[in-house]
Amino acid sequence: MVGDTVFIFYSAVQGDHTYNVLQHAQPGDADYEKFRQRATASIGVATIRRDGFVSLDAGDEQGVLVTRRFPWPGQRRLHINADLSGGSMVVEVVAPGGRVLARSPRVTGDQRGFAVGFDEHLRDSQRVAVQLRFRLTHAKFYAFWFE
Repeated sequence: MVGDTVFIFYSAVQGDHTYNVLQHAQPGDADYEKFRQRATASIGVATIRRDGFVSLDAGDEQGVLVTRRFPWPGQRRLHINADLSGGSMVVEVVAPGGRVLARSPRVTGDQRGFAVGFDEHLRDSQRVAVQLRFRLTHAKFYAFWFE
């Protein structure tokens, strides 16, 4: 991984599964030459964003993702990895019973580690099990974490 990009190196060989032909054939034999002409090899590289193997996608209609309850992690900040190009996300911290304790401003753009800020102070939330509610439109949501 370099920065927020995962590099996946791979190799490929064009041909069928007749490798055993080469074990018995000699250069100049018809089978050997036929296989050698078809078998070409290459090396490639594919890249994806960090955590980019899977995304939760939302289109025109708003998508909502709600986490399980967990103890609020105190002073650590919530970070997101989401492609919000042409879309947006709002994050809510929800108390038991559904009351919204805090709401983030609308987040847009391609975010790879964005620290989400909240309008309200969440110090008292440390004593309560909360849920996060992510509201998404035109978005690809990859991951969230605290640090």
